[in-house]
Parts: sequence; structure tokens; C-alpha cells
Amino acid sequence: MAPMLNDITQQGAVHHGRVKGFDEPMGAYSERPRQGQPESMLSSGFAPQPPQPVYDDYNLFLDEFAGSQHLLPPHFESDQQFSMWARAPGQINHRGSSRPSSQFPSRFGSLGPDIREPVDTGTRLHEDSSRANLLRISVADHNIMKSRLDEFSTVLPNDFVFPSRHTLSRFFEGYISGFHDHLPFLHLPTLMPVEMGPELLLAILAVGAQYRFESNRGYALWYAAKAVALEQIRRRHSSEVHALLPTAASYSPHSTRPSPSISYRHSFASAQSDRPVTQDTHREPYSPNTPAARLETIQAVLLLFAVGLWGAKTILQEALSLQSNLAILIREEGLNVEASPSSLNEWESWIRLEGANRTKLIAFCFFNLCSTAYDMPPLLLTAELNLYMPVRSRLWRAESAWQWQELRQSTPVADITVHEAFSRLFGRTTQGLPNHLSSLGHYILIHALIQHVYLLKQTSFAAGSPYDVQRTLKPEDVEEVSQALRVWQTSFEHRHQLRAAESGHSMNTDASSGGSLTFNATALLRLAYIRLYTDIPPSRALETRDSMMIASALNGTPLLHRSLRLHRAVFQAVHVLSMLVKAGVNYVARAKSAEWSIQHSLCNFECALLLAKWLITLSAITPSDPAASPEEKNLLQNIRRMLDETEFAVPVDPSLAGPSSMHGHMDMVTSDGAKLRQLASAVVRLWAETFKGVHIFDMVKVMGASLDGYADLVDKPRERTPPMARMAPEVGMTG
Repeated sequence: MAPMLNDITQQGAVHHGRVKGFDEPMGAYSERPRQGQPESMLSSGFAPQPPQPVYDDYNLFLDEFAGSQHLLPPHFESDQQFSMWARAPGQINHRGSSRPSSQFPSRFGSLGPDIREPVDTGTRLHEDSSRANLLRISVADHNIMKSRLDEFSTVLPNDFVFPSRHTLSRFFEGYISGFHDHLPFLHLPTLMPVEMGPELLLAILAVGAQYRFESNRGYALWYAAKAVALEQIRRRHSSEVHALLPTAASYSPHSTRPSPSISYRHSFASAQSDRPVTQDTHREPYSPNTPAARLETIQAVLLLFAVGLWGAKTILQEALSLQSNLAILIREEGLNVEASPSSLNEWESWIRLEGANRTKLIAFCFFNLCSTAYDMPPLLLTAELNLYMPVRSRLWRAESAWQWQELRQSTPVADITVHEAFSRLFGRTTQGLPNHLSSLGHYILIHALIQHVYLLKQTSFAAGSPYDVQRTLKPEDVEEVSQALRVWQTSFEHRHQLRAAESGHSMNTDASSGGSLTFNATALLRLAYIRLYTDIPPSRALETRDSMMIASALNGTPLLHRSLRLHRAVFQAVHVLSMLVKAGVNYVARAKSAEWSIQHSLCNFECALLLAKWLITLSAITPSDPAASPEEKNLLQNIRRMLDETEFAVPVDPSLAGPSSMHGHMDMVTSDGAKLRQLASAVVRLWAETFKGVHIFDMVKVMGASLDGYADLVDKPRERTPPMARMAPEVGMTG
């Protein structure tokens, strides 16, 4: 067995420093010489084998056979030799390649269709080819990436192990198919893992591991990426610190103070750490300080912040500490762009400018998501973003300068800044949004509107009760933002129809054409309406990651002010509920929940809370309060009938209603506070069920458990709330 185990060990690895590779858990065992070893058991009795290449059978399986659904392992006949094992992997044929065909062609067809059938052969096939090249990591590239990390061995965790090249490919695939389609700010056609900064490489792997449900490995890579990124920042700033310190020449010869030495200056510059200088140069290791290198560091910190926000509590706290670093780095690079990307004629220059714009704008979006989830002030404001809107995705996905130039001739773009687009939303110009605004552009604008609502509420307070201060917006502010949301929605739906017409097929499931961004933007639109039309305090205690504390916080939020404004928000939540019921609650939980982005989870969580609070508010109506309005009865009837379609139905005895009409039935329900609380509990449990499927992030599971806990609290009897705490003035029913 010893020779067989030794053959399995990956060959050609070069070990540097103290960064351990995935293939060296046994110390020097993998580096033993292979000369003089007995012949492999597999080759006994067969023809002599040619010299083995640097690849082995393990790599052959993972590199070749697992790379395509159309390439099956060779079928072995009784008279067949095992000579195929001596073939280098490059000799095996790949679908769509120009290499010679394999000597073992498959006698069977494909086991299944490709995951992504080519729709646009001019773009999608090139994209698949680029993606395959990106995911294929050679032994030499793997060694180079690992050796670059040795320069950061003093800051990496002691138990950090650099993944094998097959694990790297798996995590890259996780990043591309999971995160990238939602927020594409990396340029995949020119992305080369072996050339990127180590902090960005590790950050991408950390995200990819999360989307491959390998959270423990993902956390290890997350901490390693954070350590390398902060070290890169520290090294770049060290030269600036040196410039602030006095030199020996600045002291008078008669000074009684000792002249500062180089070692003193170095120790002061690196006071934030205990890392020693290198022995050969007595200087700190060099970190490139070019715009491209700094942008990679920003992208790495952005990825760490983006996924850390939804991780375990410890990761969340670390991620929140990174957002100030991210904001400072972005401001240092500048938030003002004088030239528009469309004015550049060189592909490489255009990629750099467009990539920098996308990175900064997507960071702005994540600051807003953090604000929405945890009720924290966003660290970048819309007013600061004097940047151009992202171009359409087809230009960003162009595989070559030639293809990019061709697409530029046929692809109209919206050459507009964030400031100008935001002004058009509010009708401050005579023009609406341009017809060819990209999906990412719409996504950024809905974030800007959510931030606008958040900031309005920070300066709008009204005394709702002696014990609580409500954040109530002025009617004119609500109407102005409502109009802006309608302008955004009209433009968004028009662009959606244009994309469908251009492609000739439905865009609902085509992520590469903006589908993921479309879904996410739709969820954020509903969230914007709910936050605009309700006065529910935004604090949910989600940062505690404690389901009981979150449930208690939900239960402790005050009742709602009944008004026509509130009905608009309830209508949005009822519409989301109708889609869940139509698709099937259990089906969504088990088959679709893994596709949810964090925006969907936040939106569903907010809808569940809103409907529950609205039903509980109706249950607290007293004879001295205004009776349920026709609009409220209509919404209530729709909710009850939707629940009747599910296992969460609340039985109501129609014989108690007197008249057999539906209106008499609903009058009975609205007068029964206990029945309304049962409906509220059922709604929350229905939504909690959808959170019990497979999800990428830990926080989503906590949200589901919190809704179950909140439903338990709703089921418990509670004392009646004083009317002042739950009712708006009579005039409020008209606004």
C-alpha cells in the first residue's frame, strides 16, 4: 500500500516558507524520493509503461473526467490494457476543443443537458470558454500562488493551509456561479488567478467556499484574506509614516538627544505589529502601490465585508470593523470621475475604469444593506457618488477587444452619472431615466432611494406615545419618494421588457442577462415601499444572532398607525405572500430557498413582521376606535383565503357570522381579536417555513428560527394595549 499511497500524493509541488499546502499534512513524507520504489500493483502483468508525466490518476479524474458532462470515463473491456493511465491529461479530448479525440470515445450520449444552454452563441460560448480557462489551475500556477503567500507568512494564522489546486477550482466555481452573477464587479474574461493579489485571491476563495457550503474552510480563508489585506494596507502606508519622522540630518550636532536610527524609524512605522524585518535587506517586504494593486485590495475588503455581514456573530463583528477601512480606501481612490467609460477607446483602459466604478458603487450598496439589516448609518452617501452608472452587462462580458468594439457599435448605453440619474427620479429635470440603463444601474438607484428614506427618518420624529418616539415622515416627503419609486419602477419594467425582446426569450431565469440583479432589485423595491409607508422601528436585533432575543425585539415593536399609507405597504406584503402560496410553501423552502439572495431574505422577514403587526393591530380595535375600513376588510379576506390554500389555515365557523355573505363573515373575523392573532401567528409560521430550507448564510437560518419564536409569543395572551399606543388620529385614515 505504501507505493500506492505515495502515487496518490500530488507531484511537482514546491514548498516555500511556512505556508502549508493542502498536499503536505505529513511533513516531509510527500517529498520522499520515488527512485527505487517497487512497481505499482496496477501495472503488474501488463505491458511496460512509459514514463509517468507530472500528473497522476487522481488529477486525471478531477482535471479531465469531471470537467464536462459529455466526457464519460472509458469503459473497460476484458482485453483492454491500462495504457490510458500513462497518457498526459492534455491528450484527453475536450468538448469544443481542437485537440485530437480521445482513444476512448464514449459510446453513450450526455447524461444530462448543460447547466447553461447557449442562448446567444456569439457571447455565451465565449463566456463558457473563458470560464473553463479561469477554473483550470495548473500545478505551476498553484505553486506560484502559494509561494506569493509566503511573503505574508508572519501574519497568516499558524494553522493556515493553502488549498489544493482542485479545491481552488471548486471555490472559484462557487464564486462565479454564486456571488458574481448577483454583483459582477470583477472582469472575468481578463481575470487570471495566478496574477491577482494574494488578498483578492483568498477573498474570492472564501466567498466561493461559502457558496459551496464549506463554511469552516470559508472562515479559515476569510481570516487569512483579512490578515493579508490589512498587511498590504499597512505596508503601503508605512512609507507615508516614514516621511513624517525626523531624520538624523534634522538634528543639531550639539543636540543632547540621540540621533534616530533606521531601526528606530522602522520600529515606529510598524508599531501596530510585532513583525520583524527580513534578515537580508532589513526593510519591510514590498507591496505594490499602483492603482490596480490598490483596487484589488479594495475588492478583497469588499468581498470580506459582503459575506461577513451575514455570517456567524464573530465574523459579523470582524466584518463591521472592516467597513471603516473600506470607506477610507474608496475615498482615497476618489469618488469623482471626469471621463465617462464610453469615451475610452482602449479595452484595457475601459476595463480599469469600469471595474473601479463598479467596485465603488457596489460597496455603496453593501453599506446600505448593512444599514438596512442592522440600523446603522451608511458610510457612503449618495451625494458623494459623482461616478458614472455601470454599462450594460453584454459589454462587461465581452471576451476580447475585438468583440468589445463590435458590441459598442450595436449596444446603446446610458452615459449618465449617479447624481443625474437620482435627480431624474425626483423629477428635478424634464427627462426620465434613460431607456438603456443597465440592471446594475437600476439596482444602485433603488439602494439610493432606500438610503434616502433612511436618512429622512433620522430627522423626522413624532411623539407616538409617552414611552416611544415614532419616526413618522411628513406627508409631502412620502409623496415625493412615492413618485420617485414609481419612476424607478416604470423604467425598471420597461428595461426588463426590452431585454426580453432583444433576446427573444423570458429573462426570469437568465442570470447572466441581469436575472439575479432583477430579482434582487424587485425585493429591494418592496422593502423600500414598506420602510416608506410604515413607522415600524428598524431595529431587529439581528446582529445578536440570538433567535430568542430577535423574537423578543419583534414582539416588542409597537402597533401600527392605521392609515391609507399603511394599506399600501400591507398590499406589497400580501403580494409577496400570494407568490409563496402560488408556488407552494414547501416547494419554495426545499427547492428555491438556496437561490434566495440576502435581499430576498430581508424582504421576506420584513413582510412577515409587517403582516403580523397589522393583524395584531386590527385585533386590538376597541368600540371607541374607528371600525375596520372596506380596504382593511378586503386585505384581510385575501390573507385568510391565501392561508386556506396552505397547511396554515385558520378555521372559522361561518355559522357564527349570521348572514351568509362574505362581508358578514369578515365582520365576524374582524371583531374576534383572538382569531386575528391566530391569523398573525399563522402568517409568521408560514414565512418561517420558507426559511427552513438550504441557505448560504447563517443569518438566514437565524431569521427563520426567530420567526418561529415570534409566532410562539404571538400565541400567548397579552394585556390590551392602551388606545394611544396603537391608533392614529381619525384624520390619519385619509393620508
